[in-house]
Amino acid sequence: MSASEYIPRNALCGLFRLVVLYTTNGDLSLRYARHHVIVRSHLLTIFLPCLTEPTHGPPSYYPVCAHVPARLPPTFGQPTNTTCKALPPGWNHGDWALTYSSKPIYHFLWNIQIHQNPLTNAQTPGQLADITSFGYSANDSHTYTVYGIDTPYSENPQYTGVYNFNATGTLSGTSDTFEILSWGYDTAGHGFMAFYEGQEANGGAAPALDIVSRSAKGPTDETLYAIYSALASLGNDYITALVRNVTATPNSRQAVVGPVACGEACMNNTNIVP
Repeated sequence: MSASEYIPRNALCGLFRLVVLYTTNGDLSLRYARHHVIVRSHLLTIFLPCLTEPTHGPPSYYPVCAHVPARLPPTFGQPTNTTCKALPPGWNHGDWALTYSSKPIYHFLWNIQIHQNPLTNAQTPGQLADITSFGYSANDSHTYTVYGIDTPYSENPQYTGVYNFNATGTLSGTSDTFEILSWGYDTAGHGFMAFYEGQEANGGAAPALDIVSRSAKGPTDETLYAIYSALASLGNDYITALVRNVTATPNSRQAVVGPVACGEACMNNTNIVP
């Protein structure tokens, strides 16, 4: 299965018991699982994500069936998935690795990480200092940055997790929205978020879909496919098309690095190119 393919969410959910087949050194074995099925062979692994986690069975037999609620971007003005709970206050703060994206430019950069923390002397409640750090090669000794300020889109609870991003300094006028569509913990216990980047102002970069993780390697495969499937099952052709274009970004790090210091060059956005 390629990263751009997906399986309809909940395709097998609701069934009480399903057989899990897997091979170990060529010997077919059977195990029983609750609410999900995985068929493994030397050539193919298929994960069918469900709404609930398995209640029994050792993890060596099958991965946790990830609970991945998702919603459409609230700015689309379409009904929001009520199973997608609002982020706990501050949950998205801190350091994240941007490990998967549909944005073309991100595939020319290395080790992209996102650093979001409360803005000092904020003029609007909830504002965040937003730093994107990256390199131009796998072993780049210098950390380049893009800096901006995230402002909550609205006080309306429907728009929780939606921000307006405005860059500063040499990039003043560069702005877009980013909207958290899915969040949670993968099967290894690492936090993840999937978010939608809106169209940049003044004809800049096109909308994109990004997946970030507290792990430099990104979400586990089980959870990654669950994210794809949850987003695609929302039934919006545009979001589904973005899901199909999501691929891994270049990464050579073993851990997320942070926090990142942001001095004058960072805030003025003169620390972008060599």
